[in-house]
Amino acid sequence: MRSVTNAIGGSSTTVNQVVTPLTELAHRNARTSGDLSSANMAIKAVEVAEVFGLDGIDITQVPPSALNTISGNTSDSDRYGIVLTAVSQMQEDSGVAPGAPSGDGLVALITRVEGEINTSSFDRGSYQTSLKNLTSNINTMQVITDVSQIIDLVRLYTVGGTVSGLSGNVVLYDSVYIQTITSDSAFTFPRQLVNLPYDISVYRHPDTQICSVSNGSGTSTGLNVTDVMVTCLNTDSLTSWWKDDDRDTFGDPARYHSGDQPDDTWVTDDTDCNDSNGAIHPGADDGGQFDLVDNDCDGVVDNGFKYVFVTSETFTGNLGGLAGADAHCQRLAKAVTPRLPGDYKEWLSDSTTSAGERIASDQSATYVNRISSGGANIILYPSQGFTNGQVGAPISRDENGVDRPGQRVWTNTNGLAQLKYALSNSTCDDWNASSSSVAGHTGYNGASNFSWTDAATWSCNLEVPLYCFQQ
Repeated sequence: MRSVTNAIGGSSTTVNQVVTPLTELAHRNARTSGDLSSANMAIKAVEVAEVFGLDGIDITQVPPSALNTISGNTSDSDRYGIVLTAVSQMQEDSGVAPGAPSGDGLVALITRVEGEINTSSFDRGSYQTSLKNLTSNINTMQVITDVSQIIDLVRLYTVGGTVSGLSGNVVLYDSVYIQTITSDSAFTFPRQLVNLPYDISVYRHPDTQICSVSNGSGTSTGLNVTDVMVTCLNTDSLTSWWKDDDRDTFGDPARYHSGDQPDDTWVTDDTDCNDSNGAIHPGADDGGQFDLVDNDCDGVVDNGFKYVFVTSETFTGNLGGLAGADAHCQRLAKAVTPRLPGDYKEWLSDSTTSAGERIASDQSATYVNRISSGGANIILYPSQGFTNGQVGAPISRDENGVDRPGQRVWTNTNGLAQLKYALSNSTCDDWNASSSSVAGHTGYNGASNFSWTDAATWSCNLEVPLYCFQQ
């Protein structure tokens, strides 16, 4: 029993209440609803009583009978005592210790009972009839048998087995938990509800072994599962295979099998970088396609080429200095789908540092301006460098390959890749000003002679694009 104080109007009264697992469940339901008032507690007690076949019984006031005192009559105390006996049996069968935390304990178990009675195929009518007619049930065992139908719905069983041949650590997974096994031994996963499927698999193999699982999946049917077998073998005694869906004879390194070849879609090579495209594999042609794809799986996109583009966006002379201009190039290059390869800097000089000093010339690469419909315009050939004043074609295509000719472009750079003016008022205050009172030098992206970089001075409040070169 426990004492509870009820406040009514300006006065209060203290009453004694019976405390059982069912009243604790009612208290939990009231707390979950956010209303712990005495009125709501009474409502929840009635609801729980009805679920467990104790209609009309105040489970907070009626003292339940002990099993050895039940005489076979239909008293409220006897009916209450039978249900609590079944609950106690469920507690024992489920291995829940008295006083266990509510998350894993008895209240959690009877909460599942409550849900099963309300939602499952449990024969609620037969159960309640048996509970209300104790005189027809010799020694009340029929009632406990009927209640055991619910117990079977929520009883917890273990799933486990043995590991053999292990050298190192193997990590097993049962779709919820992982468990690390360090030696040949038995293992058991945490308990689970009966009549639910289980699936034990290897989450991580030992460093030098491959482990396989047998009897690893099924449905628990009222008995502990103990026959899962995990067998580990050394990899040096097995052949390794990798999946080759695109049939290019190069396997996907992420899909691995050790042992016998499953079928002819498995190969002994693991170097493919795209197993859905047979034209992409080590040794494939990766030059001159300008498709922004690493076709030969060497980690380099479009071997032998570097990209140049004029930005699709335009800017005033306030670029945030040279670093800010470079950041614009990098941002736009990475916004393309697929992304342009490498890192990018803007072809730009301020009053002290030239574009030729900032941008590394790779004289083994051909610089190109990609065309969206395919192909590219060659801007600079290998060994040509940035200092001959001319480019092979106007840099008129943006990062997406779209043609944007006839625009001024911020540069302050002459045809020898040197700074055009060493004055801050001719470089938009070193590319930090957008005022019409200062100017910056521009190139013209419709030209392939020196004018591509050295054309005219422009007011810094005007918006023009940038040239971006892959590093």
